[in-house]
Amino acid sequence: MTLADKLRELRGKALLARDELAARSGVALHNIRNYEQGCRQPTWRALLALAEALGVDPYDFVACDAKAPSRRPRGRPRN
Repeated sequence: MTLADKLRELRGKALLARDELAARSGVALHNIRNYEQGCRQPTWRALLALAEALGVDPYDFVACDAKAPSRRPRGRPRN
């Protein structure tokens, strides 16, 4: 399970919308959106704030796969 999946799952269990989680945690809404889409990984400070706002132990995120999704290389392909 990725961190994005875990964050979506915990937010769903807490019955919070993204904007409510942003208000409770102090993490910007666009950052939460990026975390849940797997585009970015949160800093430790943001992760701790999210865990506190969700009412969970920060160690719930430890078992998550921290790998960022692989992206296609940008630009023209090499010959």
